Amino acid sequence: MQSMTGALGRGLPERLGRISGAALTPHLLLLLAVIFWGANSVSVKDAVSVHGIDPVGFGAVRFLIAGVVLAVAARAMGHRLLAYWDTRNVLFAAAIGVVANQLMYTFALKLTTAIDVNIVLGLNPLASAGLAAIYFRRPIERVALVSLLLGFAGLVLVVVASGAGLGGNLLGDLVAVGVPISWAVYTVHMRTVRSNAPPVVQLAWTMLVSALILSVMALSLPGRKPLASVYIAAAPSFLYSALIASAFCYAAYFWALNRLGVTAAVMYMYLQPVFGTGAAVVLLGERLRSAQLLGAVVVVIACYVGSIGPAARYLWRRLLRRRAL
Repeated sequence: MQSMTGALGRGLPERLGRISGAALTPHLLLLLAVIFWGANSVSVKDAVSVHGIDPVGFGAVRFLIAGVVLAVAARAMGHRLLAYWDTRNVLFAAAIGVVANQLMYTFALKLTTAIDVNIVLGLNPLASAGLAAIYFRRPIERVALVSLLLGFAGLVLVVVASGAGLGGNLLGDLVAVGVPISWAVYTVHMRTVRSNAPPVVQLAWTMLVSALILSVMALSLPGRKPLASVYIAAAPSFLYSALIASAFCYAAYFWALNRLGVTAAVMYMYLQPVFGTGAAVVLLGERLRSAQLLGAVVVVIACYVGSIGPAARYLWRRLLRRRAL
């Protein structure tokens, strides 16, 4: 699994996926994954807020379905799951990359607006870049530092607006901050891992172990509701979140990532808050207030400064050199 930290500063010279020289399939899959991930906030919000499903139980069923589907797909592709079992890395990926990350994501959506959560998620690649610079003891270039500070400023705007009653819920926004942080810890750790396991096998094991952990947690919670009374009512949200947002999107993202490289994939990830916020406004009827809009604009500017702008200029210079030849 690769880190998304190559999007900033020193990552620009990294090999970019080129639409002109490569098939369009990886780019289309990345775009679909980002769109579906953005819309997933609506499904999760519907399940945990409208239908009152416990976030832990929701995650257990979601990742069990996704893990079984990915395991079947891996076997159909001729992979032997047991041949690629790695206890240390699977447990770390499950505990940090899925259980902690998705529990905070789900609880945040239960507490605050989907708009706030999606804006906070815009800091995901920036958090990974900052943590990677600290962990690998690499100096942060000026443009990367500016983007990190801008992204933090946008986050502060959203959280302060919630605290002042101008946005979502303050506690929910603070919980959402843990989502990009946990993902950053996960991606930086996985960058140091060398594995021969195909991505579909890694994902299958990670989600199955995550489902097991979440199931144990859910069974230990008091006051559980009968499955028939709540889970069936939210079946569309469950199926979308498990089959589309988990099984398909994770598999598509990492398949495309291996073919396009980190930098090209990260530029697509920056679109997730845009699609997620749009879905929240259209499907949930949430209102995008001025303070939230200002925070979102600052986050988008931070993303442009740190990745999209420099990468676009890099591609433009390559195109001009190619034409000159």
